Amino acid sequence: MKREDSFSRGRIKRWLIEVVCVLLLIASCFFAWVIHSDYKNNYKQIQQQYYRLICGEIVHNMESGIRYGKDIERFYGMDTVFEDMYRYISPTISAYILNRDGGLLYSAGNRGISRAVLTSSVIQSNLIQGSGGAVVTDTLDDGSDVMLFPIHKPDGAVAGGLVLVIGGNEYRDVFNAELRHTVRTTLIVALSTMLAVVLLISLYPSIEQENARKRLLGIVLLLTIVSMAVQGTAGFLNLQRQYKASMVECGDNIAEYIGNLVERVHEKGIEYEDMDGLSEFLAERVNQTSLIWNMKVITVIGDSNEMLAKAGQSTYTINLGVSGRRVQQLQFELSEAYMGDELTKLLLTFLSTAIVMMAAIMEINRLPVILLQRKDTAQKGKAGAAVTPASLRLAAFLVYTGNYTCMPYTAVLIRERGLALAGLSVAATASLPITVECIGVIIGIYILNKIGHRLSSRLLLFIATGMLFVLDLLCIVPGSAAYLIGIRAMCGLGGAALKTALNRFTAFGGESADISGNVAGINAGILGGIMCGGSLGAIISSVTSVYTTYAVAAAIVAVFLILTLMMTGSEALADKGGARRSGGGFFALVRDRHVLLYMIFVLIPLNVGLMFIVAFFPSFMEAAGKSILTSYGYIVNGLAGIYIGPFMERALAKKLGSRKSLALVMGIGAVAIFILGFDRILSITAMLSAILMGIFDEYGNPIASDYFLSIPAVKKVGASEALGYMSIVALIAQSASPVLYGQLALRRAGVPRRHLPAYGGDVPGKRPVRPVHHLSLRAGHARRGGAGAAVYGLYKKIPAGAGTEHQGACR
Repeated sequence: MKREDSFSRGRIKRWLIEVVCVLLLIASCFFAWVIHSDYKNNYKQIQQQYYRLICGEIVHNMESGIRYGKDIERFYGMDTVFEDMYRYISPTISAYILNRDGGLLYSAGNRGISRAVLTSSVIQSNLIQGSGGAVVTDTLDDGSDVMLFPIHKPDGAVAGGLVLVIGGNEYRDVFNAELRHTVRTTLIVALSTMLAVVLLISLYPSIEQENARKRLLGIVLLLTIVSMAVQGTAGFLNLQRQYKASMVECGDNIAEYIGNLVERVHEKGIEYEDMDGLSEFLAERVNQTSLIWNMKVITVIGDSNEMLAKAGQSTYTINLGVSGRRVQQLQFELSEAYMGDELTKLLLTFLSTAIVMMAAIMEINRLPVILLQRKDTAQKGKAGAAVTPASLRLAAFLVYTGNYTCMPYTAVLIRERGLALAGLSVAATASLPITVECIGVIIGIYILNKIGHRLSSRLLLFIATGMLFVLDLLCIVPGSAAYLIGIRAMCGLGGAALKTALNRFTAFGGESADISGNVAGINAGILGGIMCGGSLGAIISSVTSVYTTYAVAAAIVAVFLILTLMMTGSEALADKGGARRSGGGFFALVRDRHVLLYMIFVLIPLNVGLMFIVAFFPSFMEAAGKSILTSYGYIVNGLAGIYIGPFMERALAKKLGSRKSLALVMGIGAVAIFILGFDRILSITAMLSAILMGIFDEYGNPIASDYFLSIPAVKKVGASEALGYMSIVALIAQSASPVLYGQLALRRAGVPRRHLPAYGGDVPGKRPVRPVHHLSLRAGHARRGGAGAAVYGLYKKIPAGAGTEHQGACR
């Protein structure tokens, strides 16, 4: 017996070491990828401000020519224009002038334009379809960036566009240098942490008891926190230095370009102090970039600016010419507010990434114990215990993490590409994917409840995960609105098969009390999955592109299938839901008075509340100008649901009874919505609202399930089939929620922020500059609170109405 116990103890420790080390390595590598991707994204955005300034000047001159009668189709002197442009940008960047229909008019070096460029979203939606007037960007499959600068006629119509194609290797040396530093730091931190974990688990005296295992996992979590903190701090300090260097480099280039424009006027014999409109000229140029706070032309008598720059100051100069034997300089200051906003966004990204990784590690760390328990119960012949609340919680966590990582982004793709379906507006079309997917699940569950008894749960799992894996990857392939919506409808059918299998596992081999525990386990997993999936999707889309979310979702679905097969006994996998009972089916069930009242007053409100964090909270925060807090809404909602909700359920459910508990739940939901009306402290009330809705869901669902399963009409139908029918009603409520919440959010609807401002327009985080009549100009960068530019940053892809529109899926 001692030998067997020793073997089991050694096996548990070995599995814990393997699982924890693999998870730590994955989490560290993901963190490193976030750091590197965030740097690449930020560096590109800084460089694009420089390109926007140069190309904006060209567009301005071309629009002036068109205003005086020139035709863009026969615009003479384009070779000279391109030659002048390449004095300031890399010769490896391709430049094109396209007409209104996307036809090539002029190109630098007579290079042809690729089909990938012509079919990119910015060309299609902002030039050919004529919906755009601002500068927009896109990222192609090969990693190249496309920038479109629309050229307008005097009446405001689009005449054509200037297109820059920046190759994926343009910044290779800069990115590789940062990558080497990030990889080196990651390996040192990850290997050190894994060594500490191996020693800790190996030397830990006793893990047979559940409390001992919980203490051990608590220490592992503490090590994980320390590891993430060290890796994040090292990455933050490195990127702080890199961002400053990037801003200085781009600021120098901008100042040199503006200085050359001023010098051209000076070379014509006009002294600097006699230049009419110089202040207005500097104001317009400074207003086109967030990098520069102040720019002025000064007469130099003595200059210590070089020493100031070495001391870390933010003032820099370039030399102009000589006027009256006095040296003239163009002086500019980098925006500390812009720098602070970028670093704040970076810090928030790191923090949310660390929280998501730790939550995932803690959930998946349950796996070794689940596998041992399953094997022990199987050896003892307890078939019913082949499905446990812990295994259902982990399975639900994985599948909902994958689902919510990519769910909102079909709407983003439709908006980004400007796609429309059957005469609908783009906004209306973008509201369809989630609703159509929910309808697909409804139809699929109804069909499977009729004929699903012919299919085993194992087969349903393979069908569901196979469909979701393939369909998620197909979303990466460009297509029409009908194509994308059709894919999400088929995803709904796959989700129906998955939900049917989970319903069977929930009801397998147990009585009402066991089913209630299984429901609580699934609900905790769902909330954890929504938290991690929503935050993960926001992080991924903000540092790369929306397409990556689909690839990550497909990978998580594959992991879900593998682990679910490992955690679930063969009896449960072979189960077909049992023989259909004579309860009369769905319509007979809903005709029962108790079931009908349950649906109206409990089931529908609970599921509308479940969609709060998905269909309302992101668009509400975006409209309020606080989209940077969206990911944290997911996090606090999930944490409250996972930890506070079950605690309240254990503490209050028996004392209050089911009816009073349900009344308390509805009161919590009402308060969560009501407090959002306090605009002055919206950052606080929004987080509190997300917390309350997490409690609302996780406290309410187990109580509601117990009440539902106790209804006589439900017992006649059977738990598995009745849960399937209730899933149909729940999904109807969920599918209607985006429309309901979308109407509520319209009152705070904001302007999409994917588009960069047109030439001469406003820049995010900067107030419009009015003409001034002195040489020293301070362009109004929004310093107060530092949140102005932050709104344009981290989680900037959230569609109004349906799901989340994390803005700018294709930057």
